[in-house]
Amino acid sequence: MIKSYINIFKIYPFIILTLGFTYGATIVFTFFGPVLTITVGKLTPTLSIIGVLVHVFSFFLKPTELEKNQKFFYVFLGIVIPLILLFYTLPYYFQILTIMLYAYMIGRIGCFWTYMANAVIPSHIRGRTISLSLFISFVILFLLNISFPLLTNRVALIFPGVISIIVVVFYSKINRNHKNNVVSYKNKAYSNIHSYYIYAFLIVIYIAGGFSYAGIYPSFEPYMHIDRYYNVLFYLLAIITAGIVLDKYGRKINFMLGVGFLGISFTFFIMPSSVITYFITQTFLQCGWAFVNAFGWSFSWDMSESLKKNYVFPRGIAAMLLGTAIGAFLSQTIEKIGFGHSSVYGIVTFIPLFLAIMILVFFPETLKRDKRRKIEFNKLQGIEELKILTPRELEVCYHVINGFNNKRISKILFISENTVKTHISRIYSKLYISSRSELTSYIYEIIQYHP
Repeated sequence: MIKSYINIFKIYPFIILTLGFTYGATIVFTFFGPVLTITVGKLTPTLSIIGVLVHVFSFFLKPTELEKNQKFFYVFLGIVIPLILLFYTLPYYFQILTIMLYAYMIGRIGCFWTYMANAVIPSHIRGRTISLSLFISFVILFLLNISFPLLTNRVALIFPGVISIIVVVFYSKINRNHKNNVVSYKNKAYSNIHSYYIYAFLIVIYIAGGFSYAGIYPSFEPYMHIDRYYNVLFYLLAIITAGIVLDKYGRKINFMLGVGFLGISFTFFIMPSSVITYFITQTFLQCGWAFVNAFGWSFSWDMSESLKKNYVFPRGIAAMLLGTAIGAFLSQTIEKIGFGHSSVYGIVTFIPLFLAIMILVFFPETLKRDKRRKIEFNKLQGIEELKILTPRELEVCYHVINGFNNKRISKILFISENTVKTHISRIYSKLYISSRSELTSYIYEIIQYHP
């Protein structure tokens, strides 16, 4: 299990690290993060909801030519960093402005990441790719949590500043390597599900996420001395398992496991508060969201490919964030009218989960089980659609669909990387394909008819 993760990381290190630090930049600051808690205290939910809504906007917009220039984000960074470092001294409205600028910058990089990953990462390793990135994000959060008692306002704000610099540097790296790798689908979509149904489904799921962040987590305050060490540990264990489940057993099974864990957590949350209920609630809450988060990203990614629409992936993430904002707002409203941490609140937390399970049956399983691992090179040779390729192009094609990058292919075939690029370009031209991801999907789609 661990070996497969290591191999994937070796092939796509900067793509994985970019998302890992991008998501990490969000959860340590704008997304109910500990840095925000240290600096603004009770204003955290309000500023977080504002930040999440800006993230939604930044993921929803399509990339612009201005933003494709690497210098754009460095200029943006130069504006944001001073505001972050002075954040706790700023008036309230300038704090809102800082949150909005920071959330927009990080969100746009996340949006661009989805377009690049959609073109580069083969679908049969998507679950593990997402899980690796989320693992890195929550390691960052864990390190910050255990440092919580030692952090002053000034020191705490260094973290989002440094992480945002790392994000921009990593993004620039993958932008140089993959800026031309954007899918331009030419084949017909093989799903007739409207994209808005996908967004609605994800919004419903993540309303429960908003309940968790704004309603359940604050109730752990009496156990803060334990929680800062404990609250991410099971997420880190579960997210690695979730990646394997996604890629081996399917997206739906992964989702149902996550919902099951959340159901157990929500059940114990409404029981009388004690150390035992805290541990059970927190353990299953972290496991549940690890599985559901990995599902949300992978599902959006898969459906983007199924519908042959690049923008479905980032807008799926936007839907997840919007659901979280709605859930957080509802949680705050329920708290204000006096039903916080009660049986009424507990019942409300279950509603999005029940609705999500009911909606899930209308979506297909997006993982093509086992077919990818059973294909051998001689099978490619027998496919009529691939006979227009030369023997060397077919070899390159075989290694591309197995997830190897140009450097590894060049070593395997004893040719230069430029020669590999030339062969790949010719393959794309002959098959009317525009990216590695589309090539991989195309091959595994047609191979179903060549047993």
